[in-house]
Amino acid sequence: MKSSTEILTTYLGDMLAAQNHLLQMVQQQMEDTRVMTYADMQEILPQIKSSLGRHNVALEQRIGALGGSVRADLKEALTVATGFAAGIFGRLRPHSASKALRDDYILLSACSMGYEMLHATALALGDPVTAELALGQFKELTPMIVRLSEIVPGIIVQELTHDVPGVDAAAAPLARQNTQRAWSGEHVHGNR
Repeated sequence: MKSSTEILTTYLGDMLAAQNHLLQMVQQQMEDTRVMTYADMQEILPQIKSSLGRHNVALEQRIGALGGSVRADLKEALTVATGFAAGIFGRLRPHSASKALRDDYILLSACSMGYEMLHATALALGDPVTAELALGQFKELTPMIVRLSEIVPGIIVQELTHDVPGVDAAAAPLARQNTQRAWSGEHVHGNR
């Protein structure tokens, strides 16, 4: 039977592995001129990178404070995270920026769920320090996920204008409006 500390360091290691993978992806995206052509990408990717960097330092410190080994916990978790990500992100798409947004959205969402799980676990196991850490990281990720959701329609339409003549540029704000309404539970309109 695992101790509370072993359970918490495993969760912390999983979060560190997932975020390290996402951080590497974001770094690669920032080096891709096809992705960084768009102003929205220039805005959001550095924010994600900075946030993940801070999160990783905090996770490493917490693992150490609990007596865990960052190397051991990370190695085990990285194997799982890398296999998961390779299965989802192995396909190439011609539209680099929208693909990057999709990938970032999926992994940030997975990280936010991981933090929610870590928060609940830490509360249940009587570790308020880890619970507060997880909640703080969760609160920082959720606005970035919302922002990615807002950016996607505009990037898609911009990318399509390079490939398809007669793309309706007005589709971007309509799509953004519809998806944001869907998130809030409002009725969505397909046409103008």
